[in-house]
Amino acid sequence: MPFRFAGFKKGEDTFFLKKKDESIIFKELNKVNNEKIPLIINISFSGDDGRATVIEINRGTQFSDFTFKLTANFRSVLERKMKIGENLLQTSNMENYTESLKDIGRLVYDAVFRGTGLEKVFTRGGFSIYIAGDARVNDIPFEISYDGAFIFENNFLAFRGDEGKRHETARVKRVLIIADPSGSFSGAYDEGLKLYDFFSAMGISVDFYSRDRLKDRLVDWFSQYDIVHFSGHSSPDDSSPAWDLGESHFTALDIAGAKRCPHLVFSCSCGNTLKLASSFLKAGVKNVVSSRWKITDGGVTDFVLCFYELLINNCEIGYAFNRAMCESYTGKNPVPLAFSLFG
Repeated sequence: MPFRFAGFKKGEDTFFLKKKDESIIFKELNKVNNEKIPLIINISFSGDDGRATVIEINRGTQFSDFTFKLTANFRSVLERKMKIGENLLQTSNMENYTESLKDIGRLVYDAVFRGTGLEKVFTRGGFSIYIAGDARVNDIPFEISYDGAFIFENNFLAFRGDEGKRHETARVKRVLIIADPSGSFSGAYDEGLKLYDFFSAMGISVDFYSRDRLKDRLVDWFSQYDIVHFSGHSSPDDSSPAWDLGESHFTALDIAGAKRCPHLVFSCSCGNTLKLASSFLKAGVKNVVSSRWKITDGGVTDFVLCFYELLINNCEIGYAFNRAMCESYTGKNPVPLAFSLFG
């Protein structure tokens, strides 16, 4: 039955969904592979004061908003805890790494979710949660919020881009795999080979490259693919995050002005990949998967294969990402919990 989403007004603030967003959300509601309730949380900050507008689409459209205040030392504590988690991951101490993630998740839950009415996403589950906001929002690992269980265990969660774009099923007709072009990570190279064999067996057109002096060709090729998967090293330079291609680096600036960008970029690398993800989105890439911290070489291959298999089966990107993450976590591999989906 056709319907319109109403506007919401409180005080001096008025919020309306654009008609384009309405149609996209309505389409989302009817997807067979994602029957969860859409829940959009738009977060903004003024200093340490946070405000969230929540849109829940369940037998109609419900609007609410709430405010929360981050403690003065929240971000410094979060940064310290995430550094501990990263160090445990690097030493392959998986049991303590998982406990460290839970510790980070409890910090996020207490700061943002507790006492807001959103506890139901943990107690009840069954939501497709889309987090929207600026870069300060992206820096908070909402995907591992924890209260007895991680938020992703009973919900789907993804970050939305600044323009409010929605995730959708991905085109998977042409795939480019770039594996260990710097020649430093054998696990990244093996992951690339397994992905090449996987896509080939599925009848997908796939190209594989693992060499330096790749940059000029990559700039020309980038727009020809639906998915670009990079396994390797990213530059640690804060001012210019980039993929390490050996003798050169590749940044989002290299595709500025491209007539067409890939539907999905998967950056399976260490370094400042969150900043790199943001720059790819601004350059026109629709969806980006990247890690929040350094990951072990070749430790996520099964997660990646599961994710792509779901995409090929026409699953929505957010569903595929969260499903693959759950499969890895229940399979006692917590490494993929370092990844986030942006789009």
